[in-house]
Amino acid sequence: MVEQEHRLGYVKIPNFHEVRELPTCGSWFVVEEKVDGKTFDGSSACVEVWGVELCVFGEYVGVTHLIFYKDLMSYVFVFDVRLNGMYLKPLPKVLISTLLGIPHAPIKGFIREVTEEVVTQYYIEEKSYFKTDLNPVVCKKHPQICQNFKELYGENFSEGIVVKCYEDGKIKAVKYVKPEFDKIINEIGRYENYPNTNIVKFNIDTAAKLQKTNLEKVIKNNASQTHIQNLLKLFIEAYENTYSSKTIEEAVKTLPGRNKDMLKIAIERCVSNLEAC
Repeated sequence: MVEQEHRLGYVKIPNFHEVRELPTCGSWFVVEEKVDGKTFDGSSACVEVWGVELCVFGEYVGVTHLIFYKDLMSYVFVFDVRLNGMYLKPLPKVLISTLLGIPHAPIKGFIREVTEEVVTQYYIEEKSYFKTDLNPVVCKKHPQICQNFKELYGENFSEGIVVKCYEDGKIKAVKYVKPEFDKIINEIGRYENYPNTNIVKFNIDTAAKLQKTNLEKVIKNNASQTHIQNLLKLFIEAYENTYSSKTIEEAVKTLPGRNKDMLKIAIERCVSNLEAC
């Protein structure tokens, strides 16, 4: 378990099998798909804007690691947002990713407690939100490894999940990664030895579909679909501008005017009332 402190970069989250005791939470744990890519470093994730430090942490997935993604709609997926050293809860972080036009990593759901039985449902049985396969370069060089893996997990598997609790601006988190991934890496080496690129195409419809799913998960059940549709319009407008942005600073600079206005309001509200965020 990790309680993440204020620092420039994003702290490594331990695997379920590495922790002595499982985390507890005064509220709900959010369960997110673990996307197999490279985490943004602090320099590209943080920007001084409107008098606060806004850090948007995400996974870069242009380069294939062990999982080959066939239908991505973005090079980056947000998984956390930090304001002035304080990590935001699921709803505000998904809203901010919406205003930035950057899809949030797929949210699987919410659970009250972390037990092996509870997370197995997400960890083993749930498929990836995306179409996936093993790195084709790996499979070409090590066909038996790929065959064994596919017999075990079938098609469109995920790397695993990350379970997070947000309290007092900090995160308690633990990840569940399929053990076969580490076994394969230990046997054949890291992804750099098997160069390949994921299939990433600009696609407004699929990006909006993912973000709609995430919004519906974090917004209360009584929220109107009209409200969600209005947010998706803002997401699409920003997504068109920020799709090719290399840094968060660049993304903020290219936002449409109304997105900038709403982002500023959202940030001000979170800074003044962290408990709500």
